Amino acid sequence: MFDRKKFIWAFSLLGRELERLATLLHAGGDGADEQEFLQLCCMANEENLFFSRFMQATALRKIAENYLTEQSLNTLLSYSDRPKSFSDFEGDYEAETKAGENALRIRMADKTVGIIMAGNIPAVGFHELLSALSTGAKVRVKLSSKDGYIIPAIIKVLASIAPDIASRVVFESPVAETFLHGKSWPFFIDRKIDFLLFSGSDSVKVMIQEEFPGVSILARGERFSFSVLTGKETDRELEFLAEDMFLYCGLGCRSSSYLFVPEEFNLSRIADASKSIGEYIKEILPWTNSYNRLRAVAAMEDRLMPNSYFLAKDVPDGQFVDGGFFLLENSALPFPPLGSVRFTAYNTEADIESFCQTYRDKIQKKYTNFGFAQAPATDDWMDGVNTVQAILAGCLKNKSFENNGCNFKI
Repeated sequence: MFDRKKFIWAFSLLGRELERLATLLHAGGDGADEQEFLQLCCMANEENLFFSRFMQATALRKIAENYLTEQSLNTLLSYSDRPKSFSDFEGDYEAETKAGENALRIRMADKTVGIIMAGNIPAVGFHELLSALSTGAKVRVKLSSKDGYIIPAIIKVLASIAPDIASRVVFESPVAETFLHGKSWPFFIDRKIDFLLFSGSDSVKVMIQEEFPGVSILARGERFSFSVLTGKETDRELEFLAEDMFLYCGLGCRSSSYLFVPEEFNLSRIADASKSIGEYIKEILPWTNSYNRLRAVAAMEDRLMPNSYFLAKDVPDGQFVDGGFFLLENSALPFPPLGSVRFTAYNTEADIESFCQTYRDKIQKKYTNFGFAQAPATDDWMDGVNTVQAILAGCLKNKSFENNGCNFKI
C-alpha cells in the first residue's frame, strides 16, 4: 500500500540530507560517515569530466531545493492523487477513496516503469524517477554510461531512510551501452515494463521506439532554450543569465544557449557578468579544449573580432567575440558547439516570433527573467508534457491523454 505521508517524510528527509552532502562535496570534505557517497561522486567525475565537484554539488542542492520540499512533493503527488475526472479511468474511485485508498496507486502497485536516463548533467534523471515513484509504480532504471554513479548514490541514501521505497528501484546492468540497429540491447531484455521514459539524442529516440513496439513510451529528444534581453538588465541580472548559460557547461536542454540582444547592446557586459561562473567552467578540461580549438579556428579564418568593446550590431554574421573562456558567435542557427554561445541582434518582437515558429518543435524554454533555467519547479515538465499523467495513461491504457506534441504513444 502506498503511504502518502511516508513518501513526503522520506523524500523531505532525503532532500535535507542531499543539501548537507552537497555542502560537504563542494567544500571538498571527506567526512567519515559520508565516505561511500563522496567516493561515488569522485568516481562520477572520473567517468565524466564535466561532473566536477561544483557541478555535482550544485545539482544535488537544486534537486533538494526544487523537488524535495514538502510543498513540492505535495504538488507532485497531487497529479496522481486522483485523475482529472473520474470518467478518465475505469473503476469506482469514489468508493475506493472513501475506503482510504488511492484508486490510481492501487492499480499502479504492480506496474513497472522503465527509465532510460540521459547523462548530460549530474542526476538529470532524478525527476523522472521521483515522478514514477509518486504514482506507486515500481521502477527499473537504465543508467547512462556518462552518469552511472550519482543516482545510485542518492538511492543508497534513500535506503537508509526508507528501505521499502528504495527497494522499488532496480538498476539494470550493465550500465555501458552501444546503440546499434539489429543488436540485442543488454537492458529490459524481458520487456517486463508497462511504460518507458527516454531522454537522449533524436537518433537514439527513433531506435528506442523501434526496439519497444509493444510498450507505451514517452520519448524526449534534443531541444534547446534561449533568452531575450531588453538592454535594461542590471549587472546582477546578467550574472544570473551567465548561470543560465554556463551551469553544467550549457549541456542541459534548459540551458540558455542562444541570445536575442538589442542592436545597441554592449556584448562586453555578458563577458564581464560571466567571470564568476567562468572560474568553475575553466577547470573543466573538455570545455576548455573545445573553446581553445574554436578560438584557434576562428582566428585562422579571420572570424575572431579583436579584443574590444562591441555593440551587437557591429558584429557581422558568422563572426566571433571572445568572452575570455567562451566565444559569442553571431549566428541565426541554434545548437552552438561546446565552448560557445550564439546570439543575434533583434529589432522587433516579430524577429523573435519568427525564430520561435521556425524552431517550435525544438525549443524547450524561452527566458525573459534569468537565474531560473536550472531550477525548475517540480511541475515544470520537460517538453510541457506532464510526466505523471503520461505514466498513468500509459500504464492504465487511458486513450484520452493529450500528448501536447511530445512523442508519446500508448
